[in-house]
Amino acid sequence: MISVKSSQYLLVGGRHIELIADGYHCDRPHEDRLTREAALALAAPRQRIADAGADWHETADESADNGIDNLYLWRLADKLYLIIYCEQGRPVNANLSDDDLADYVRAYCADACRDSEALASYGFDGLAAETEAAEDYDGECAIWCEPHYYQGTCGAPQPGFVRDDKTLNVRVFPRVAEARAYVDEYYSAPSGYDGIRECNVLSHGQSGADTLTIVEWH
Repeated sequence: MISVKSSQYLLVGGRHIELIADGYHCDRPHEDRLTREAALALAAPRQRIADAGADWHETADESADNGIDNLYLWRLADKLYLIIYCEQGRPVNANLSDDDLADYVRAYCADACRDSEALASYGFDGLAAETEAAEDYDGECAIWCEPHYYQGTCGAPQPGFVRDDKTLNVRVFPRVAEARAYVDEYYSAPSGYDGIRECNVLSHGQSGADTLTIVEWH
């Protein structure tokens, strides 16, 4: 394999940040070497990012954020991407990888939670990372909650698992029947208003009742 030594840094917004060749066409994962093809594909966006100065992020092809940290992606070649990760607006590192943004979130941003919640926090479909529990599923399960709020609502809750009010741990049910009883109660419980169910008493910016989905828990 013909490879060339990569530059270890990328100039982003006037700062030099570490550039990691994340195993793409490398002899060994995480080795700081790029194929000649990858080095050539990186050259143009590298210069574009450097030239853009403080507006470097506007040159990205895709972006995602969780309200605090940001991810920016540039398409370099077939299934080859440059991804820059920012903490609170500050560029921290850059990865040259064949992972797209969703794969990057799964690999690097889900340390303290399941992939589904990490994906949802960055605006991806978290539920797609879970397996919906069939009625005859025999095992522990949890409930995925998808809130419905108008776009731009300040403080709108993120999709995620139903959690215990006291411990904030994911509420795990031993069987589908117990989870189904919780869901049925959510949708049928009365409110203090005549003829209105509790789930339809909406908060500021809420467009409808949450959607609850029972998923397998492994």
